[in-house]
Amino acid sequence: MKTAWLGILAVSLAAICLPGGGEGVANARPITPHDLVLLSRIAHPTVSKDGRWLVWEQQETDLATNRARHHLWRLDLKQPKAAPEKLAWNSSADDSDPEFGSDGRLYFISDRDRGASAVWHVDAGGDRRPERVTKGYGIDGFRVSPKCDQLLVWAMRLVGATSLAQSSEPLASNQGSARIYDHLPVRFWNQWSDGQRSQLFVIALEHGHATGAGHAIEGDLVGDAPSKLGAGRDEMAWSADERTIYFTLREAGRIEPLSTNFDLFAAPADGSAPPVDLTKANSAIDTQPAVSPDGKWLAWLATDRPGYENDRHVLMVRELATGRTRAVTAGWDRSIDTLRWVPDSSALYVTAQDGPDHPLFRVAASTGHVKRITAKDYVADVEVLPDGGAIYSLDSLTAPADFWLWEK
Repeated sequence: MKTAWLGILAVSLAAICLPGGGEGVANARPITPHDLVLLSRIAHPTVSKDGRWLVWEQQETDLATNRARHHLWRLDLKQPKAAPEKLAWNSSADDSDPEFGSDGRLYFISDRDRGASAVWHVDAGGDRRPERVTKGYGIDGFRVSPKCDQLLVWAMRLVGATSLAQSSEPLASNQGSARIYDHLPVRFWNQWSDGQRSQLFVIALEHGHATGAGHAIEGDLVGDAPSKLGAGRDEMAWSADERTIYFTLREAGRIEPLSTNFDLFAAPADGSAPPVDLTKANSAIDTQPAVSPDGKWLAWLATDRPGYENDRHVLMVRELATGRTRAVTAGWDRSIDTLRWVPDSSALYVTAQDGPDHPLFRVAASTGHVKRITAKDYVADVEVLPDGGAIYSLDSLTAPADFWLWEK
């Protein structure tokens, strides 16, 4: 077992720390606010199914336009001395949220077509021009099904929308701007409630392209999926057979602004039946559903005290065939932040605060045995490799986030 630095941001760091073009550490200068703004931010790593390509989203600041730009980058993991490459098919577009499908394509969100956010795909190496997957409606996120013949997407729509084709009607020119509310919440951070919720829809795919506007799967549930806490695809999961979608949702109600009761729901992907609340017995938080690669287990994170938003997150595992559930890390005094199954479904990679550090751990699914993987600093994004190893982002007080490889 060994750890290797992939050096994604080495070039940009050298440009800041060694302005003389490599004259040595003695000539390094203190970092400035200007430097800090220009540092690249990396997120959402994804690895192709054959383990060759690492693709991630990278944010860079355009001072001329005073805005952040998001582009996709790649690294050939099979070439020891390969350099990162920018997939710059259109420098004026924002590309984000990459995810490899089992069909070998790279799926991602882009606003490259007249500014409307849509799902696009390209070949695994990113060498051809991207093709648009969804058309005619804006979306906020997606997850590709295991067989790449369906797409789970989420978008803001009026409550009760049955497809993505149903959007809010524009205000009449004489309607004015007054708002009337008869329930809470009326506002979330800097957004007024307008009758719309983030809702889930499933779209059929044919040869990597969407057919139609999809269908809703949440039934009569009212809430936001994903939640309005900066969450995204970690709150959604496909079953291995593609028949079920698991998602996190806090049901709206009279005390929604005071509630931390997020539940896990299981909904048929075809929308033929209403969702089932799998964690109704727990009045606290249940989130981040993750189905094991063998399709037998559902893992998630749970707290046990209602009203405590930052309570300890415990790893839960449910046997899908029987419904039998176990608290795997009940005896571990750490709060888990992220979780990823290993390919053979025997363990999960997790991250958790441990003193001053936020390391990567490996937790045995059957026994709950915990093994610390990284020594120090802060691990954020984690992507599991086909051979059971992992790629993770690591940052510290002296260096921005960069990708590291842990070989099993």
